[in-house]
Amino acid sequence: MAVLGPVTVWLDDATVDLGSVRQCAVLGLLALNYGAGVHRDAVIDVLWGARPPSSAVGQVHGYVSRLRKLLGGREGTGGSGKVSGKVSGEVSGEVISTVGTSYYRLQAGSDQLDVAAFRELAGRAGRAGIRGGGPEDACELYDQALAHWRDDVASDVDLLREHPAAVELAHQRSDAIVRYARAALRTATPQRALPQLRQLCQREPFNEDAHAYLMLALAAAGQRAAALETFTSLRRRLTSQLGIHPGPAAVDAHAQILRHGD
Repeated sequence: MAVLGPVTVWLDDATVDLGSVRQCAVLGLLALNYGAGVHRDAVIDVLWGARPPSSAVGQVHGYVSRLRKLLGGREGTGGSGKVSGKVSGEVSGEVISTVGTSYYRLQAGSDQLDVAAFRELAGRAGRAGIRGGGPEDACELYDQALAHWRDDVASDVDLLREHPAAVELAHQRSDAIVRYARAALRTATPQRALPQLRQLCQREPFNEDAHAYLMLALAAAGQRAAALETFTSLRRRLTSQLGIHPGPAAVDAHAQILRHGD
């Protein structure tokens, strides 16, 4: 089951037709809040906003019921699936449970749901960088964590695009990339985070921490001119569009590159 990209479910190595956009949004919302209950009113708010139809409660019940039939008591994803975005494991039993009378909960672990796998691996990477294992182990784990991302969160479900859970997950991805870059700079291959950093800076053109580490990684890879141009472009963008100057992270990275070039 996957939400780091299009909302997708695999059963017996085949993708499952998740039905209507709203039904897909229900599953995506439950996946973003896996393990925790989502109140029916929160589901209705996502699907219809401030003016839900009188049939909203019944429709939500119908979506959940149909999703249960699609997911419950059947074989899971199977296979490693790291490249395609699938997570190995079995989805069986009642995957979506009802808590009380108005809460729905998706039961899924890191072997069944990509967002759970991403968070587990990113957490392990952070601990490896602090306690033991060292930066090499941390980088390997960040590589594995970030490989679960195929696109933006629930990229095929506009109803979830600005949901707080999706926004927070995107922030966690950005943070993982920056931490990955920080660890990579302490290894013999400091350029290994460059592809992730470049993509992050394209998605977040005002993320100064990301640009600072992009500059340092470029310089470490022998691309000093590109590193300095990255700072120049960031400064131009910040001053022309936001009316501010680069902060300490970018300025310090720029100064470090200039010192090492002398």
